Amino acid sequence: VGGGNGIAAGQVTPASFCHQESPYLTQYKGLVSYSLPWYGVRVSGTLQSLPGPQIIATNVYNNTNRAALTTLGRPFTNAQATINTLEPASAFGDRLNQIDLRFTKIVNVGKGRIDFNVDLYNAFNSDAVIGEIGSIGPVWRLPITVIQPRFVKFAARWDF
Repeated sequence: VGGGNGIAAGQVTPASFCHQESPYLTQYKGLVSYSLPWYGVRVSGTLQSLPGPQIIATNVYNNTNRAALTTLGRPFTNAQATINTLEPASAFGDRLNQIDLRFTKIVNVGKGRIDFNVDLYNAFNSDAVIGEIGSIGPVWRLPITVIQPRFVKFAARWDF
């Protein structure tokens, strides 16, 4: 039996954290496209707004830093345990908001047409965090991955 901390022997997750129910997380996605009335130019854009990453806080307990002792007068048999110190699905990071734009020039060639595209991904250069370190310590919540930075793609499509 554990030392009164609500953790059974050999269990790494408190019993109150066993039932995990994620809250309703909203996502927004949209697309708009408009053909300009001059020069055969089409402008389009997409928006996506996604919930941020779940915040995780884990701590490693071993025989040297464990506050609780067993009633048997000896250390725990498990050399080390990783404990969740924050209830799962209770905290989330900042939302990921991204806008992509496309500019298309349409050129008629014979019986077909060519679309020249310029795509601008992450147009406003968002730096949203996708993943972060969950171990409690000096680097807790340090970003390990962020959204891809702004970049441009050029393409052409020939319909014949």
